[in-house]
Amino acid sequence: MEGQVSRTVSNNIFSILRAMPSALVSRDDLDRKRSDTADFLQVLSKNPRFSSRCAQLAALGEAVRKGGEREALWRGTNLQDVFRPETTIRLQTNHFVSTTLGLLASVVVFLPVLWTWLSFRSASLAYRDIVLNRQWAGESFLQLWASGFHGTLPTHYWLHNVAMGSAVLIGMSVLLVLLEHISSRISSANEQRQWEFCAAQLAECLTYAQVTIGRLNTSDPVEGIAELSEAARELVSAHAIIEQSIQTLDAMEQAVASSAANQQALVDAANAIAETTRILGTKLTRHLNGSTLKLNQAIRSLKNEVENMKHDTDTITESLGDHARAVQCQITELSQVRQHLDTLVQVSAASNPGFSQ
Repeated sequence: MEGQVSRTVSNNIFSILRAMPSALVSRDDLDRKRSDTADFLQVLSKNPRFSSRCAQLAALGEAVRKGGEREALWRGTNLQDVFRPETTIRLQTNHFVSTTLGLLASVVVFLPVLWTWLSFRSASLAYRDIVLNRQWAGESFLQLWASGFHGTLPTHYWLHNVAMGSAVLIGMSVLLVLLEHISSRISSANEQRQWEFCAAQLAECLTYAQVTIGRLNTSDPVEGIAELSEAARELVSAHAIIEQSIQTLDAMEQAVASSAANQQALVDAANAIAETTRILGTKLTRHLNGSTLKLNQAIRSLKNEVENMKHDTDTITESLGDHARAVQCQITELSQVRQHLDTLVQVSAASNPGFSQ
């Protein structure tokens, strides 16, 4: 994460530096590059390598950007002395590799002694066993150790194996010490390059800031003459701008007068349209009122006709009901007459048998 932040800050600085070299060519370029100088200072203030003076660098950047009273506080100050690299740059070094190698070398350097002591102890015990068991035939200790004490000693504790293991461990110790030394040299070289790079960035940034702030130092006769010359050029430029503004105002006045005439014509046209609209509205209202009255009369006539038709229908319905009742009465009377005739026929047939034949 730290490396990524450093690369991002470096890229921002390089992008600003590509636009900066022309800042020292002329005063106009210096004014135009003021914001770039302020950005340069802000980027440095956010760089972890300048964290010890980040607040002062940020304040200097704001003073260069906004000018005025803030910039006046720094005027007459030698920024190179205020922001010395020794007090401004704080490199965040990483000696993990060299430290780890140093610890390993410190541990491994004792392994040959430990390995030799363990081997010698095992050989001494084996030699004691041979002497106690009366198996010793006058050989020397080293001869017995070289032969493994007649095979009673484990193979890795034999004299030549012990010597080989000790040599390997000593070689590992020497190798780790060399690697730790090389890693420390590489880290120191990287730190030196980073220091030089940060010091160069700081010096370049402070140079731009010093020139930018010292540009308005009127106590210097050269600066005062330059300021008067620039003020005269600005007055001439302002006069030309005022003349152009007066011409523009005259043209605008003519345009406003023409616009007023056009506006009056538009107002008259709008009034005519409003009058026409009013007349059309009046005629349309009258026509709609007449149509509405006729429609109401037609509706009332239709309603009367519907009521008359309803009355006639009710009358016809009542007449049909009376007629149906009369027909029903006649049917009833005819049924009674028929029953009476049937009775007479039966009586006649009973009193006169020949009548029925």
